[in-house]
Amino acid sequence: MAIETSRIAVVVFSKNYATLHWCLDELVKIMECKRLLNQSVLPIFYDVSQSTVLEQKEIFAEALLNGPIDKVNNWRTALKEIANLAGLHLEPHRIAVVVFSKNYATLHWCLDELVKIMECKRLLNQSVLPIFYDVSQSTVLEQKEIFAESLLNGPRDKVNNWRTALKEAANFAGLHLEPHRLGVGGTKPWASVVPTFLLGGWDMFPFVWYPKEENAMSDNESVGEVTGAK
Repeated sequence: MAIETSRIAVVVFSKNYATLHWCLDELVKIMECKRLLNQSVLPIFYDVSQSTVLEQKEIFAEALLNGPIDKVNNWRTALKEIANLAGLHLEPHRIAVVVFSKNYATLHWCLDELVKIMECKRLLNQSVLPIFYDVSQSTVLEQKEIFAESLLNGPRDKVNNWRTALKEAANFAGLHLEPHRLGVGGTKPWASVVPTFLLGGWDMFPFVWYPKEENAMSDNESVGEVTGAK
């Protein structure tokens, strides 16, 4: 149900993605929702090339050979479909992507993870990319509205660390995504958001935006199709 009710699905591919059969099952469902419900999908290629996913090479080829016969064809189709979309390319150990939504602060495990991410930034000099999805940067930074309510109900021994981590993360330049402006018919396609972000002084980030990749997207493909579970 979470997939069907989401407006955007962000799928992160790593080298071991295809070895997790439940991930492939979820991907099939995501691509079904894209076709039937016009949801948007954003693929992120983390330490794996787009062509490896698209052509199902290397560890993807090995993993699919060992998959159940009744599922493999659907997995292959879903992988080809998503790898034909424009996406982000990230290098390992260099960046943490944090997606803030309105309900982010209600999930205590998310806040615990955020504390750890900010510790790694300070100690290991990792980079952090915040994405503000249907929530303003100031709401996170100043911990207003539902963020304020959620923190009031949090355990006292953790709340101060959560507040500090939220302020630190929200102080970084980031991406701002609005549900009504994403997907087919949106007034500002995803492709136009990322260059704006890079020009804002974050060109040192180890990701590259490919509006079109040779043999990876048809000429009439909508560049702005993004999807991710809130």
